[in-house]
Amino acid sequence: MQSRKAVAIIGAGFSGSLLALHLLESGPEELTIFLIERDAGFGRGLAYGTRDPHHLLNVRVGNMSAFPDRPRHLEQWLANWGDEALAHPAAFITRRAYGDYLGSMLRAAISRPTGAERLLLIHDEVVGLAPSPRGMGLTLAMGSQFDVDAAVLAIGNLPSAPPAGVDLTGLPEGLYAADPWAETTLDRLSKTAPVLLLGAGLTMVDIALSLKARGHEGTLFGLSRRGLTPRRHGGLAPAAYETPKIPDLPLSGLLRWQRQQARKLGWREAIDALRPATQALWREASPQQRRRFLRHLRPWWEVHRHRMAPAVADQVEALRANGQLVTTAGRLVSADQRGMRWRASAASSTAPGREAIRPWRARWSRT
Repeated sequence: MQSRKAVAIIGAGFSGSLLALHLLESGPEELTIFLIERDAGFGRGLAYGTRDPHHLLNVRVGNMSAFPDRPRHLEQWLANWGDEALAHPAAFITRRAYGDYLGSMLRAAISRPTGAERLLLIHDEVVGLAPSPRGMGLTLAMGSQFDVDAAVLAIGNLPSAPPAGVDLTGLPEGLYAADPWAETTLDRLSKTAPVLLLGAGLTMVDIALSLKARGHEGTLFGLSRRGLTPRRHGGLAPAAYETPKIPDLPLSGLLRWQRQQARKLGWREAIDALRPATQALWREASPQQRRRFLRHLRPWWEVHRHRMAPAVADQVEALRANGQLVTTAGRLVSADQRGMRWRASAASSTAPGREAIRPWRARWSRT
């Protein structure tokens, strides 16, 4: 008799957990699912593991259901188990609450008849993955080995690379924080220290809000090549719209068409209407088109597509208004130690061919 089919999902954040839930619901009954996570907690991952109540989803409740065919699923969960006041399609909930939502569905899946047999949660790290006669062979850090028919990598984003062209090896430990999400990253920071944040996207926004909530008083500098920051969501939930028929045009023609759509519908509505079509557009793009998009359009797409919840945007604007948050265009060109300080010089990207060097000093306590 043929043994049960099995699939291993490596990583139990948003993508891995949702895949496991959908396989349980629509996959074959004889399928066994191994959901493997090395960190504590299933269903959270990096995005929804934050405990900071100031970190909100950047998408409304009405667009964050785990099941596309049940758009009110998250709304109903909030009404029953979460915050009933936020059980509204236009609401923005905390990322922590959304992690609770995903985790509750995994627990419910296991509690069903045969659920614990079909879905196995493994708290371990995959250290080996290689083809096997059955399909794929896995080796775990604790020593276990087993074969499955297929393996899915759902490991999330790779760690950030260090700034290009800048040698940070000579800096004392703790002066440069490569991982903004590590629990101790903000702990040793002096309350009055000016802080240089490399990047000006949503992660910069999260860290700025976390520092403000801690009572941080120093100036926060957000530095990115173009100085662009995420736009805010509109105050009202968008009306229903149909995905437009995408014309068969080169990248420059698609950009002109999208600008026409923005003038006709509003830029938020025009961007949101593309959501169902973006994956197909990317798959059908040639390598040259992809390179051109990544080089020229990606920063503008990201700040318009990945927006801030209105409450978050209000806090960011307040930080800017009082001078505590300053965002600028440029790149890091050097970093060196000056006693208890390190200095970073940013070359402005606003004047082609010229570098306007601005020194910043960021103090980090050694406690």
